[in-house]
Amino acid sequence: MAKCKIHKIERLRINSDGSGVRTVVFLYGCPLKCRWCCNPGTRFNGSYRELTADELYKIVAYDSIYHNASGGGVTFTGGEPLMQADFIIEFMQKYGGKVKADIETSLFADAATVNNLAPYINRWFIDFKLADKDEHKLFTGVSNTVIKSNIANLAEKTDKITLTYPIITGINDSYKNAGMMIDFMQKYGLKQVELHPYRKSCEKQYENLAIPYQPIDELPNSTLEALANMFEANGIEIRKADKIIGKDKCRYLKNIRKEYCTKNGIDMEFEECTFEGKCIGTCPKCEQELSYINKAKN
Repeated sequence: MAKCKIHKIERLRINSDGSGVRTVVFLYGCPLKCRWCCNPGTRFNGSYRELTADELYKIVAYDSIYHNASGGGVTFTGGEPLMQADFIIEFMQKYGGKVKADIETSLFADAATVNNLAPYINRWFIDFKLADKDEHKLFTGVSNTVIKSNIANLAEKTDKITLTYPIITGINDSYKNAGMMIDFMQKYGLKQVELHPYRKSCEKQYENLAIPYQPIDELPNSTLEALANMFEANGIEIRKADKIIGKDKCRYLKNIRKEYCTKNGIDMEFEECTFEGKCIGTCPKCEQELSYINKAKN
């Protein structure tokens, strides 16, 4: 059984990296060299673990009651997950009946890889950085010719495509670039985009990895609003992630646990969570309740 190189796994993201409750799997490795890379640990420091499909599913399935209740699932991201597409296919061939998969990708891969993977992916989030091929190569190290071709071919197979636009100050935040993106989207019937303004929070990762980094200014809100207006004026939907965080996340997950127990006749007493720190949904009491439910359902 093949193994996959995984940089990290983050549980219980809600309406982030896809809809519903997500288990986000960051795969190691990337063929691009984006100057603004927001996940440098997937490229530079060699930090990863290897898991088989069975081992990964055991982690994903632990949160299955959340996935099923919310329309969520697993999201493969990176790095560039298409570098390990064979593993994703193996995973979905074995467990696709139990979990839905989204993917976040630059789509920089050969056409056969994309075609082989397409039947197993629920929604594609495609990182479309620069419309001009020469500028794309200058700032990412690769041309976007293959990327554009793959998007065009994929658009013939599915309408579940969201282009994600990482907006980097002074690099791709121009009206010219946005206009070229809009023309491309309209040509192939793409109707949805996510706007990801650059934020300096990733710079701490470079510091922790002792990697040289040239700072980039944060994107002004005025620029973000102007670009959003351009897309909307041309009939393109701006997908906005309605994230659930903090104590709202705690209450959301607890309600799922309560509803599951009621529907499945699991006798369990619930207590209000008293955890006061930054809530990520995995405080000891909440995890104890989930563990009890998982044991009861098996």
